[in-house]
Amino acid sequence: MDDCIKLPLDEEQLEDLVLQAKDYLLSHGLVLRTVEKPDSNSVVTHAPVTLLPSPVPKALYEYAQGIQNNVNLLMHRIAVNHDFLWKCLEKVIQVDDFTRHLWEIYDTVTKEGVAQPYSLGLNRADYMLDCGIPVSQLAQSKVTVDSRSMKLRMVEVNLMSASFGGLSQRLKYFHKFILERLHMNDKVGQIPTEAGAADVLAKGILTAWEYYGKSGSVVLFLILDQERNIYDQRHLEYSLYQLNPKVKVICKTLKDVTERGRLTDDARLVIDGDEVAIVYQRCLYAPTHYSSEEDWQTRLLLERSKAIKCPSAGYHLAGTKKVQQVLAKPGVLEQFLTDPEAIQSIRNTFAGQYSLDLGKEGDEAVTMALNNPQTYVLKPQREGGGNNIYGDDIRVKLSEMEKSLERTAYILMDRIHPYLVQNYLIFSGKPVELYNCVSELGIYGAFVGTPDDVILNFSGGCCLRTKAAGTNEGGVATGYSCLDSPFLI
Repeated sequence: MDDCIKLPLDEEQLEDLVLQAKDYLLSHGLVLRTVEKPDSNSVVTHAPVTLLPSPVPKALYEYAQGIQNNVNLLMHRIAVNHDFLWKCLEKVIQVDDFTRHLWEIYDTVTKEGVAQPYSLGLNRADYMLDCGIPVSQLAQSKVTVDSRSMKLRMVEVNLMSASFGGLSQRLKYFHKFILERLHMNDKVGQIPTEAGAADVLAKGILTAWEYYGKSGSVVLFLILDQERNIYDQRHLEYSLYQLNPKVKVICKTLKDVTERGRLTDDARLVIDGDEVAIVYQRCLYAPTHYSSEEDWQTRLLLERSKAIKCPSAGYHLAGTKKVQQVLAKPGVLEQFLTDPEAIQSIRNTFAGQYSLDLGKEGDEAVTMALNNPQTYVLKPQREGGGNNIYGDDIRVKLSEMEKSLERTAYILMDRIHPYLVQNYLIFSGKPVELYNCVSELGIYGAFVGTPDDVILNFSGGCCLRTKAAGTNEGGVATGYSCLDSPFLI
């Protein structure tokens, strides 16, 4: 697991490289809107990135890429299985209002009769490379970890607003540029060059648009009122345009849809005179994205329409942590996949998952966590970063709700111990420093299908996110992590 170059760099060399890096990022659209002016495209800043690509074992990278199609298929089959989702979530929705709202939309539309049989999944499966040794011990010792002993451990599967495909596709060229500036042309080939993430996602959108079957219909990108990450979304739009310039993308907020969207008598979604073929949601994954009951009614309107949703309410529910925990139980994967090799390949990536439902099983999990909170992560049913609970905070939270039904809104997961690498982290407005870092690898997939048929199952591209060791949460847009590229070893 050696870094791609001996570190630290000479100070003068580092200063010059950072200057070149920032200019490259700004020149090539690797940018975000600023925190101070999140609704303005007149002021931007570079995305947070690592100066160098980070080492990733080639065998584990290829393993993650190799199972993604089966992950896509698995999540699709869960999303269209009403009974399974109910069994997973019936207790969660008693105490989690956000998940309950989603369930009520899904249940309502299922009972009414789904207007659009086609589903579009734009997914990202996230993994850490587990070496089995806590970061605190790695940082204090000179222990050597053989990359062949490391395990791929799934953190989650993002089925809702799987971001950074657009920026990540371009980042590999940035890191190639940096390696060339360091006269390391012979190592450039160790950065993967296969299909980019934005191209994978765009292929999924285009396929779904073609199956919608209406010339002149549009793709709706549903975005936040203040969207700092708009350029990542624009890069995806441009990839779609490259595939078919006849496909028009419109960007609207939930409020726009509420005020100007409507369903025709035959359930077609129309906004500002445009018929919508695809609703691609880059928001609505957090409770804060809904300000009123009217917002939830608009989400129901979208679900009732003939537009192909990405994600549908079923897909959104399939990505909950409770479903992830249930999937880790013996015999559950076999309900959705038939290939024994595919089943075992996915199961091999699972970390330990524990139910916190009231009863003996949940009580045992609570006791484990209270006795040794550093060993686990406490997860609510949320996406987007900043939600998980770690360390002594687990003991505090579980003590508050130990005998309460509230605890069923969470799951407990074994803590993953990623290997340490060194890298320079480049955040806007902060000094560039050398850190001990850990990384999370995301693999993208696109899926189009009905409950009975697979139209497209495609994968490729990656998003590597790297953060300083000791930082519990992840997420680039939330300010915890930097975008990175894998340097395959």
